[in-house]
Amino acid sequence: MGVSELLAFLYYLVVYLLSFEEGRDIFAVPGNIADGFSDGCNHLIQQGAKLIYQDQDILEEYLYD
Repeated sequence: MGVSELLAFLYYLVVYLLSFEEGRDIFAVPGNIADGFSDGCNHLIQQGAKLIYQDQDILEEYLYD
């Protein structure tokens, strides 16, 4: 993992932790697991963020809850 990937990963981790503490919904769009550029988003999904495949996924989360 290079410096830029590490910084992106840490940024997403901080966003996740702050959002989780505040009780906010967390959404993430999955990315390619092979290139390393999507490690942050993929890790958020692994930690419990709601996976977004299409815009309808967000609408359904709020319209049907």
